[in-house]
Amino acid sequence: MSMLPPRTITDVLRKPIRTDEIVTAMARFRWPATSPTNVMVIDDDPVALDPMRATLTAIGIDAVGLLAGRAALRELDRHRLDAIILDLVMPEFDGCAVLDALQ
Repeated sequence: MSMLPPRTITDVLRKPIRTDEIVTAMARFRWPATSPTNVMVIDDDPVALDPMRATLTAIGIDAVGLLAGRAALRELDRHRLDAIILDLVMPEFDGCAVLDALQ
């Protein structure tokens, strides 16, 4: 399984997410400036997932979006991630289960 950088940064963003909140939360992941920032967004709700991915792309962040926690875990090795944006409330395999699996 891919490892995220050794930093642990936690932000809580409430839905509906505002663009300025995304920009502020993601500003700390822009290292180094010459390398693209890669983020995985995991949310079972396409109404939340699609705008989040579009906003990240608009501010120059490469974003992959997945609708399920288990699918996201299977995809981790395919991506070099700087951050994960994770919905904690999802059916079946929720965000807490994803966090446990990442440990």
